[in-house]
Amino acid sequence: MLHEKSVRDSNCDTQKVCNQVGFDANGTLGSLGGWNAAAWIVAAAGLGVGGFLLWKDPADGGERAAITVAPTGSGVGLGVRSRF
Repeated sequence: MLHEKSVRDSNCDTQKVCNQVGFDANGTLGSLGGWNAAAWIVAAAGLGVGGFLLWKDPADGGERAAITVAPTGSGVGLGVRSRF
């Protein structure tokens, strides 16, 4: 997004009149905005879940829960593993 903003800023004047390159960069920025917001939400949720798991982890080595990332046939899988 920072690159596209730089392209837009360098191809548009102060009256917001853009050439074709600036117009295309502005369209790309509009389509990336939703993805950027979703990425921040997922990151915040991941930090929250990770913080909860660290807070809830007992010091005596009893029950444990962990989020795992493992390779699968089609890429990467996300899972939860626990020990009783």
